[in-house]
Amino acid sequence: MPGAVRFDCFEVDLNSGQLCKRGMKLKLREQSFQVLASLLERPGRVVTREELRQRLWRDQVFVDFDNNLNTLVARLRKTLGDSSEHPRFIETLPKHGYRFIAPVETVPTIPATERQPSCSRDHTAYSLSGLLPQAQNPAQGPMAAAATHHWGRHVLVATLGIVATIGLLLSFNVGSWRSHLAGQASRPRIQTLAVLPFDSLSADPGQAYFAESMTEVLITEIGELGSLRMISRSSVMQYNGKHRPLGEVARQLHADAVMEGSIARSGDEVRITAILFEVSTRRQLLAVTYYRDLGNALAVQQEVARDITERIRAKLGLPRPAPGRRLLDSP
Repeated sequence: MPGAVRFDCFEVDLNSGQLCKRGMKLKLREQSFQVLASLLERPGRVVTREELRQRLWRDQVFVDFDNNLNTLVARLRKTLGDSSEHPRFIETLPKHGYRFIAPVETVPTIPATERQPSCSRDHTAYSLSGLLPQAQNPAQGPMAAAATHHWGRHVLVATLGIVATIGLLLSFNVGSWRSHLAGQASRPRIQTLAVLPFDSLSADPGQAYFAESMTEVLITEIGELGSLRMISRSSVMQYNGKHRPLGEVARQLHADAVMEGSIARSGDEVRITAILFEVSTRRQLLAVTYYRDLGNALAVQQEVARDITERIRAKLGLPRPAPGRRLLDSP
């Protein structure tokens, strides 16, 4: 697990227990931070209330555990500016646990001698102190100091020249460098995608059927793009109700990306959550949550599946589908 991660405008040092927002350190009680750390260590995955109890209180007897955990999460949400009704970061699975739904990325490790004393808005602004001449040491003598200064000046000039050249190449898009670099940075190369059976967060058999049906509609709709090899429903249904590591599942299915999700129903309303991961980098590419009225269950499934498909198409830079084209395959 990386020592530091970022999401939205926040940066978290999991080793030191420090939370920053746009470079400003925020106050967060230790136990609330432990809740945040547990969620960030498994972004997009459910962390159960029992797992949090074990981490926070271990084997201690805690009569009012539920209320205390609710209070810790409420304080955490207040610090992050989040809401339980319309979550941006922390999703509640009633009586079960919590899930971190915002994209999370690792912060590059910077040597202590080059790190700024506080969080910075621009995390890519690395120090060039190693290229600049050191302060003159009187014990070296004037000739040694002059040589050091002369060498440092040449290195600095050469570095600036390289930076300027790259800037010109990108500015004029020579050889389509700029387009190529921008495309590679923002568009992962995904060829095969597996949509795992969505979890039903209820014991109601009707809801379990809705979750299976949602999975099938998604496989069909995304398959209509024609640019992705979709793992067939018969291949993914073997994982229904089985929570195995995504890396293991992806290897067995020979998939570059894996989507998982959940269905939660309350009365006539349903919440549908879908998360897409790139397997090679373990990066979360997409995380969406929909709240819909179940007046017409089939229409809700179709609407949600089409919106997710369009988001995937835009994220991966895929062409719009040709009419009637579908590509399904088995590993």
